[in-house]
Amino acid sequence: MTLNRRQFIGTGAAALASRAVLAGGCRVPPVNVMMICLDDLNDWCGFLGGHPQAVTPNIDQLAREGTAFTRAYCVVPLCNPSRVSALTGLSPMRTDVWTNDDDGSALPNIVQHFRSFGYHTARTGKVFHASNILPTDPPDTWDELISGARPSPVPAERPVIGACIGNNCNTDAGPLDIANQEMADFKRAQHVADWLRAGPPEPFFAAYGITKPHQPWFVPAPFFERFPLDRIQLPWVRPGDLQDLPAPALANRARRVHSQIVLADAWKRIVQGYLASSVFADTCVGQVLKALKDADFAGRTVVVLWSDHGYHLGERGHWHKQYPSENGLRVPLIVKAPGCVPQPACRRPVSLLGLAATLADVAGLAVPPELDGESFAHLVSDPEAPGDPHAVSFWRKWNRTVAKGRWRYTRWLQDIELTELYDRETDPHEWFNLADDPRYSDVVAELDAIVALA
Repeated sequence: MTLNRRQFIGTGAAALASRAVLAGGCRVPPVNVMMICLDDLNDWCGFLGGHPQAVTPNIDQLAREGTAFTRAYCVVPLCNPSRVSALTGLSPMRTDVWTNDDDGSALPNIVQHFRSFGYHTARTGKVFHASNILPTDPPDTWDELISGARPSPVPAERPVIGACIGNNCNTDAGPLDIANQEMADFKRAQHVADWLRAGPPEPFFAAYGITKPHQPWFVPAPFFERFPLDRIQLPWVRPGDLQDLPAPALANRARRVHSQIVLADAWKRIVQGYLASSVFADTCVGQVLKALKDADFAGRTVVVLWSDHGYHLGERGHWHKQYPSENGLRVPLIVKAPGCVPQPACRRPVSLLGLAATLADVAGLAVPPELDGESFAHLVSDPEAPGDPHAVSFWRKWNRTVAKGRWRYTRWLQDIELTELYDRETDPHEWFNLADDPRYSDVVAELDAIVALA
């Protein structure tokens, strides 16, 4: 469908909207925005507790200073459709962006909205998705490219772990004998830090996209040394837990990849590589946050950190993304707003579909009326604000899942007979499918009605 770009984006004559401040007086407009987005970082962060060995001190410090959303979910567990939905606030049911090759560059986005209100927009790294088919960024989005950087080096002989896993050799990991400064993400972090120290035009909307911990997991050797291979803890796996899944769920799982990884004796090495790449990404985050903390405009700058989707590393026999489970959908999300008192973690489900509206809301701009996602700005200042939120996600067009309260419910192929229901309070690993248990028929009916309208 054709979206009304004029309605979405404020006109050049518009000024900052006159809006009530957030509860608790958290906004002093005009404010800047510093957005940090990571690639493939799941809940293996210290503040989310997704893995007992995860080390992310800089992200954790930001979580303590702002509002951490411990039940934040992407819209689609794949890079391009996730980023398009988060940055436009538009559902893939409207945009028809479902894969990494679907072009959403003509859609109006929230950065353009800020730009129309006089914001100086700047970015470096991966913010929107790019491929051999897609353009790097939508037109009329950025005033400035802070810096570019050559791709990070990889070993000359691949694969390092001894076998090509899946369709290519990117499921690969190993230490690099190089300095941090030779990595593209670290270079970009330094460039952003220098840009902040130089005093950018205000108000600004700056975005720093980090490519790690996306595969392949090659980072400088000291990051690997923090995780000795003989001490690596593998994700929990319960033998036989896939037996109660509907057929489409089993067909979607990359079980062949899992068997290849196990046979190649690569599982621990990949987990080690993911943990090492995550703490490397956290180090890059720290470079930017330190520069911002020292800036005189820190107190009038919104900081938002998020990842595009979750990631499986063998849980339930699945690998990579592209699966609508807690592991594939749950993401780190932190919002630190000017003037806000640090809040306890928000444990209510929120969707990245609401990120665009939230950014506009927190900055005091009019929220574009075309958005499908609802602002969760009220939860930034009051994580216990009244309401009963839920988060709907998709895999392809006809597979839908919802997180609401203690439940995760998934319906495959629009078929009420092909469903999954998990009680996340008693079954956080989603091992026991309750969808066919008559005791939960009312829960199934309530949640099925939600996904049917998504």
